[in-house]
Parts: sequence; structure tokens; C-alpha cells
Amino acid sequence: MIDANGYVDVLEIKKPNNQKIITSTDYRYNYIADRDFGGVIVQIEKYLYTMNRCADKLEDKLQKLLKTELAPDMRVKVSNPQGMLLMGRSNDLAQNQSQDFEIIKRQYKNTIDFMTYDDLIQRLENIVMSIEYIEH
Repeated sequence: MIDANGYVDVLEIKKPNNQKIITSTDYRYNYIADRDFGGVIVQIEKYLYTMNRCADKLEDKLQKLLKTELAPDMRVKVSNPQGMLLMGRSNDLAQNQSQDFEIIKRQYKNTIDFMTYDDLIQRLENIVMSIEYIEH
């Protein structure tokens, strides 16, 4: 993704085909990231690491690749990119699972923003409700 100022971020979208985000059984009274979820975290971390290491080359490559898509004066910049992940469902998590999922989300908050499909639906509903409230 490239924001309005030209800064590059990573958006990873996983199809909603029943990937698990949190284990269904606990480990020493804790629910931990499931294999699929843990794997995607590492995947995004590697993307961010590589982007930071090769920032100059990546900026030039993206600038050339997206030349016709960007505003004429926009310059692509790779500066501490952030990750965003859309994956899985959270509506069927037990309370303890949800709490442990929140701990994991907050642990990575400085690099990756995690969102489930249920979170996305809730955010969209909140936006629609806010618009309806403003219109009345």
C-alpha cells in the first residue's frame, strides 16, 4: 500500500477459509497464536525487514513500476513501513481466547495491525452508523 504522502506499508490479506488465529486448547492456561497466524506474523516481519534493508532500491523500483498510477509529483518513500493483516474470524473465540488474542495484537502494535474479518465488519458497521447519525 502507498498512502497519500507516498509512504509504503504492507497489507497482507488471507482468504477467509477457516484459518485459526488462536489455539483451541490452552498451553499452561494461555492461548497462543495458532500455526497459520504465527506463520503470517513471521512473513510480514520478513517483508518489513527486507523493505527497511533495501529501502533505496525498493523506492526506485516502485517509483518506476507505479509511475502511471501515482500523482506526477508523488515520490515513493520507504521509511519504517508498517504491516496490516486481515485474517481469520474472531466471533467464535471464548473470552479467554479473545483476551490472549488482544495481548498478541498489542505486542506487535508498533509494527503490525491485526484485523479479523469480524473486526472489519464491525468497523464498517460503525462507519455506517456514524454517517447515519451525522445525516440526522
